[in-house]
Amino acid sequence: MIWIDILFIIIIAAIISAVLGIGFGWRHPSRPEAVGGSLIFIFLLLFLTMWASSSWIPTAGPVLWGFHWGIPLLTGLLLALVLLATAVPPRRDRGREVDKLQDERDDVVTATVFGVFFWMMIIGLLAVIVGSYLI
Repeated sequence: MIWIDILFIIIIAAIISAVLGIGFGWRHPSRPEAVGGSLIFIFLLLFLTMWASSSWIPTAGPVLWGFHWGIPLLTGLLLALVLLATAVPPRRDRGREVDKLQDERDDVVTATVFGVFFWMMIIGLLAVIVGSYLI
């Protein structure tokens, strides 16, 4: 049964990732030019969050081939809305050299902060998933 759950979660995460990345044009704040990296980033967050929620929240909602897909879908949609709400709008180019240097420094800080929080979240979600199967 776990393989069917993972398969459906992968499908739901891939669909939501494609809608966010391609449909809405969401990009990772530290690398707005990297479409593939943004899609992988979104997919990993969605996949692990939906898997963790489906492993801890009691089964409820509609069933398809033995998989209760309501909780992971709601979790994925809520996370997608949070990602869209916190998306950084593209910067305007002011044309001044001082601002460009400051923007480059800001990009490095943004990449570092997002990298640290991303890996903290991934490790936390993996701990939640493993914990749900051990308890």
